[in-house]
Amino acid sequence: MKRTLLFCLLGGAISLFVVSCNKTSETEIQEPVPVIIDGDWGSSTDDLFALDILEKAADDGIVDIKAVMADREGINYYAVMDLMNCWYGRPDTPMGIVSGAVKDPHVFIDYSKVMLDHRTADGDSLRRSLTLEELSQLPDATVLYRKILSEAKDSSVVICLLGFATNLANLLRSEADEYSPLSGPELVAQKVKALYIMAGEFYSGNPEPDYNFRQDKENARILINGWTTPIYYSPMEVGQAVDYPAELVLEDLKDQNLNPIKVVYEKCFTATGQRMWDVCTVLQLTNPELFELSERGVANIDDNMVVSFEPDPNGHDWHQKKLTEAGAAKVLKHLRNVTRQQPACK
Repeated sequence: MKRTLLFCLLGGAISLFVVSCNKTSETEIQEPVPVIIDGDWGSSTDDLFALDILEKAADDGIVDIKAVMADREGINYYAVMDLMNCWYGRPDTPMGIVSGAVKDPHVFIDYSKVMLDHRTADGDSLRRSLTLEELSQLPDATVLYRKILSEAKDSSVVICLLGFATNLANLLRSEADEYSPLSGPELVAQKVKALYIMAGEFYSGNPEPDYNFRQDKENARILINGWTTPIYYSPMEVGQAVDYPAELVLEDLKDQNLNPIKVVYEKCFTATGQRMWDVCTVLQLTNPELFELSERGVANIDDNMVVSFEPDPNGHDWHQKKLTEAGAAKVLKHLRNVTRQQPACK
């Protein structure tokens, strides 16, 4: 039975059609939207909730998660991807790891080892499908991107970028290979429907890049100035308005034993100013009715790393507008409803 969670994908990617013929009706649902999620796992907990939303959309047949990519370097961080895939019953989800990673970026909440070391009183642990040695042998994210895109229908794949720009900049630098005769920019233009990205500060007046862009400035500039398909930005100021404190998280997960997110909130100090930045990025894909978008325009990063957004009727970029207090409360209510739901495999 379908859960009551309602998903509505931007741009009519998912539609429900009722066809009447000879006094009978037939319901036809389009194929799930192929999605690749790319994150800096192992530092901020909003990444985990963002993946939770996407996994439950996959449970309902709304999206098809083609891969989970890591843009933060480290075996423990790759293990987070594996642990999460297993929790949702998808241990075979392809995973890719970063090449040329940002070196030693700040870790806000060091939860990866907590996940790996967790044991219940009965000796149960969080399930993994790969050993640490096997995780070190995962394919380069650029190679996996090219393989997945080459096999996809034209203008079909959605990418959600929650972390650093490294993997996608590497994709744009890539050349023809065994998977496709197209260059990286050509492959993206042909196969990618849209990019949803947590980045930018379009309301604060701060000319510097946000945290994600600031960690890998050169690759951020390559990505933003070189990408040609639609981009939907979730600026830092949007997710900043959505606070999901630990006491509410644990209340909402009280009935889910061995939930990785629950383990993190039970064992880690999470009152570090965390907000639901990445959540708002994924919700723009699954539930765009929760947000108001800017006019069409163009986002740029100049040679001095100043980020700007200029309205342009021919542009391919949009960004979420700041949430009102009521809007933030609505997003939090929706997030809590999703969090309470057990994965379909449980």
